Amino acid sequence: MTALLALALLAPISDTREPYRVTLVVSVAKSRLLTKVFRQQVERELRDGLQAALGPLAKVSVTASHPLLADIWEIGLDRAVGGCRDRGPGQTHFVTIGYDGVHYEIQTRMHDGITGLASPVGRYDTTRDRAFVARLAALMIEQDLALTGTVITEPDAGQQVKVELRGGLLGELSRWIKKDVLFSLTSVPSSGPGRLQPFLFLQVVSPPQEGVCVCRVLRRYRLTALTGMTATLMPTRSGPLRLRLMQEGPRGLVPLNSPVTLEIRRHGFEGEIGSLLRLPASGNRDVDTLKRGEQGRFDRVAFVSVLSGTNVLARVPVPLIDEGVIVIPVPTVNEEEGGIQDRFRMLLRNAVDAEQVQGSMFEDINKLTKEPSKRGTAIAHVKETLARLRDDHVRLSKEREAVRIESEKLKTKLDWKIVDQRLERLRSGEKDLLVHVSNLEKIEREENDPKRREWLIKKAEADSLVKQADVAEALKIYRSAPEEFKTEEYRKFVETLEAKWKPIDEEHAKARTFIYERWGGMSTNGIKDNLAEAKKSLQTCISAGDLYGSAKFRDLTLKHVVRMDSELKALKPDVNADDEQPAMIIKELFPELRKMVEDAEAAAVK
Repeated sequence: MTALLALALLAPISDTREPYRVTLVVSVAKSRLLTKVFRQQVERELRDGLQAALGPLAKVSVTASHPLLADIWEIGLDRAVGGCRDRGPGQTHFVTIGYDGVHYEIQTRMHDGITGLASPVGRYDTTRDRAFVARLAALMIEQDLALTGTVITEPDAGQQVKVELRGGLLGELSRWIKKDVLFSLTSVPSSGPGRLQPFLFLQVVSPPQEGVCVCRVLRRYRLTALTGMTATLMPTRSGPLRLRLMQEGPRGLVPLNSPVTLEIRRHGFEGEIGSLLRLPASGNRDVDTLKRGEQGRFDRVAFVSVLSGTNVLARVPVPLIDEGVIVIPVPTVNEEEGGIQDRFRMLLRNAVDAEQVQGSMFEDINKLTKEPSKRGTAIAHVKETLARLRDDHVRLSKEREAVRIESEKLKTKLDWKIVDQRLERLRSGEKDLLVHVSNLEKIEREENDPKRREWLIKKAEADSLVKQADVAEALKIYRSAPEEFKTEEYRKFVETLEAKWKPIDEEHAKARTFIYERWGGMSTNGIKDNLAEAKKSLQTCISAGDLYGSAKFRDLTLKHVVRMDSELKALKPDVNADDEQPAMIIKELFPELRKMVEDAEAAAVK
C-alpha cells in the first residue's frame, strides 16, 4: 500500500543546536533516617552526574516539588506518571526514594513534554549502600532519556529514512544512539498529547553524522507518511520474548478463538531458515521463549509472523523493553483485509486529529491577537499551519479515495459517513480560517484609526467565537463595542444573535449550562457518571433547534473521544489487572459517545 498520509505535526522541528531540558523531580519518603542532608546530597549528585554525562546536550535541573507528587505517593509512580498527558518544552524524570530498614528502594519514570507521553515502563531497584543511591538512580534515569529527532524524509527503496536529531550538533550522541537501537514514532499535534504509532519503529542503520542518522523502517501497517513525526529513543534490551495473542473484536481485544502458528525471526519477516523459531500459540497460555535457550533470545527486536495454516494474519515487529508480556492483536481476516480495515481506522483517526488541530487555530489566534505586538506572529503562525492543513486535506482526500478502492475487496462494507463529515468540516473550517486571517491582515494594513483598529480586531475575535459556538463569550465582546461604532445595522445584528441564543425555557437553559460549563472538563469517570444527563442535554438542545448548543456538544465530545483513545492506548488490561476496569469503562463509553457525536452533527449547522 502506498503511504499517502501526513498530519499537520506542529511540534517544533528538532533543532540540531537545541539542548534538551531535563528536570529531575526527587521525592524522598518521610523517615528519620532519610534526612534533609541525605536528600540534598542525592539531589546534588544526581544533577551533577547527569549533567556531566550529557555535557552540552542538556541543561539539567533538580527540584523536590511537582504537582504530580501527591498522586505519585497516593496511587503509585507508574500510574500517576503513566497517565500524565501534559505538554511542555522538556522531559521530567520522577525519582522516589524509600527505606525499609535494610534496602533503599528507588523508583523512576520519565514524562516527555515534547510528546506528552510517559516512558514505556517504570523502573524499580534497591541497594543496601547509602552512598550508591544517587548513582543507581542516575543509571536508571539514563535508560529512559528521551533523546528525540524528527523524521525528515520518506522511506526510500530500501525502506530507510533520515532523522534529524535534537542536539545533534551540540555533543556526542553515539553513546546512546548506536547501530540497531530503536526509535518509537509519535505524531504530535499543536495541542494535547501526541499519538504513539502502534507497531511502527525505526532501527538505526549507522551512528549519527552531522546531527542526522539513517534508520530502517520497521512496521506492521503501511498506513502513514513519516515525515514530520517525532522519533524517541527506546530503552530496548536483549533476552527472551513473552507474547500474548489476542483476537481483535468489535469492542476491543478478546481471547484468541483458534490456534495459530508463530514464526519468529531476528532480522526481518523473510528467510533465516537456520535460526527461525516456529511455535504454536493459543488463547490458553502465553508464549515464552525462555525455555528455548539461545534460540529463544533476541537482540532489541523480534519479527513475529502470525499464521493460520498457510494464511498470514499479521507481521509484527516487537521491541524488547522489559520482561513483561507483550500483547499482539490478531485480526480475524487475512493480512490484506486486516490492512485495509486498519488503514480505514487510521484515516478516520487522522481526520479527527486534523480537525482538532484546525479547531485549536481559532483559539490560538484569538489569544495572540489580544496583544498588538504579537499579531504579526499570530497571523504568520496561522498561515503556516493553514498551509499544512490544506496539504492534509488533500492527502486525506486522496487517502479516502485509495482506501475506498481497496475496500471494494472487503465482504463487509465500511461506513464512510463519519469520515466524509470530518473531511467536509476540514474544508469549511479552512475557508473560515482563511477569511478570518484575511480580515485581520486587512485591518492591520488599512485601518489608520487606532481605536477603530482595536475594536475591529476584537470584533473579529467575537466572529470566530460564534463559529466555535461560544456565543455567550462573543456577545460579551459585541456588547462592549464603543458607542460610536454601534450603527443601526450593528445593533440589529447583535439583537438577532441574542434572540437566537436566548434559551426557550428553563430546561433548555439547564442543558446549556451542563454543556458549556461542565461537559468539556469531565474526566472519563465523570463522563460515565453523567452520561444520562449528557444525552438529555443534547436532546433538549436538538428539540429546541439550538444549533450552537448541538455544535458545542459535538466538538467537546469529539475531544473526549480523542483524549480517551489516548488513555486507552496507555492501558494494558491484558497484562495489568489494575488497567482492566478503566479500559472496560472507555470501551463501553466509546459507542455511546460516537452515537451522540452523530446526533449532534446532524443537528449542528455552523
